[in-house]
Amino acid sequence: MGKFNNYRYYPAFSTRPNEIRSYDNIDDKSKNLMLPVVSLTRALEAASFSPAAETLAQALGGRTVIVDFDPNPRPVKSHQEIEEARRKRDEKRRSEGKEPFNPTEKQERRWRLQREAVAAFNEHLEEVRSGANGYEAWRKVATAHPNFVPVVKLGNIAEAEKMVDTLIGAGRRMAFRVDVRDQTGIDVFFAVVPKIIDSQQAVVILDAGYIRGDLPWAEKLANAVLRQIEATLPPSLWRGLAVVSMASSFPNSLADLPSPLPILERELRDRLIGVGWDVIYGDYAAIQPRTTMAAAKGWFPHVEVAHSREWHFRRSALKSDAKGYIRSAGNLVSDSGVWPGRPAGWGAALVSQAAAGRLDHGTGLRLTTPGPWVGVRMHQHMTQQVHHP
Repeated sequence: MGKFNNYRYYPAFSTRPNEIRSYDNIDDKSKNLMLPVVSLTRALEAASFSPAAETLAQALGGRTVIVDFDPNPRPVKSHQEIEEARRKRDEKRRSEGKEPFNPTEKQERRWRLQREAVAAFNEHLEEVRSGANGYEAWRKVATAHPNFVPVVKLGNIAEAEKMVDTLIGAGRRMAFRVDVRDQTGIDVFFAVVPKIIDSQQAVVILDAGYIRGDLPWAEKLANAVLRQIEATLPPSLWRGLAVVSMASSFPNSLADLPSPLPILERELRDRLIGVGWDVIYGDYAAIQPRTTMAAAKGWFPHVEVAHSREWHFRRSALKSDAKGYIRSAGNLVSDSGVWPGRPAGWGAALVSQAAAGRLDHGTGLRLTTPGPWVGVRMHQHMTQQVHHP
């Protein structure tokens, strides 16, 4: 494993298929310069994080990764909710002059097994979230592979101390992902970080979260934590410790926003360096904040071209219209102020192909809904940022 300070870029993403595909398509030279911070998510119909961890291990090809997990349980419909949904569906079909849908026994069994798998996964997640015995369940998941570097959970001082002690005793490195907005987590971090005696035992990620509209506040919070770290640790340890400035500024909605959009994560790191802090750049890989509302309300096709300091985008005015991707991509490709600044590689090539009218690539990847386009943007962004000066 390389030294934490030797990596140029710390992108945070998850094991969702479109995000893993994006990482897969980055060239080896670029991959070797970055240390991903990857949150395990539930693989399709899985009852635990194990399949996601295996998928991640395969994608890495032996490279080091910092592992975290998505703490949100999956929704499980009650019997009453299922029956009410069926009743409404049948009423709609009758209003359209159609017969009610009668599922077969095989379909009913399939749905029952799916619900049982969700319930089993949520039970597993509850164990992983538990602080019991030094977050033992999480440690087992996060150390399943030798190149995995676990994120230390900061919910409870005693259990976090035990997790750190156990990892040190096992000769494992660790990451502290400190939410600079969460005072409880900050307090736990400062209670346990003195256990680190070698700067290569840990990396500290100062995560400011979503900062568009709150950059000065994020800067203030990050500065305060940095000053406290410097005051807490011995000078020899502080000088060698890798500290990452991480944030997100790609919005959940592009409506009413101008193009280009500045990458505020870069501005945050510049400001911290400007007052004397030696911090490595990190971000959320141009992934917007998670929401369950966008799909329910429909989506407006949009395509991005990533530059080193800004995102250029075009957004269709027609909701849920896949051809909007063709028009948006074509507009970007034909813009002489945008297209020449694109990164080379897979993501930009897909934008170019979409501009030519091709949204189906024959490999199971169809660029007709928002999900795959996340990976297209993410690939361009990471390819740019890993080589940013």
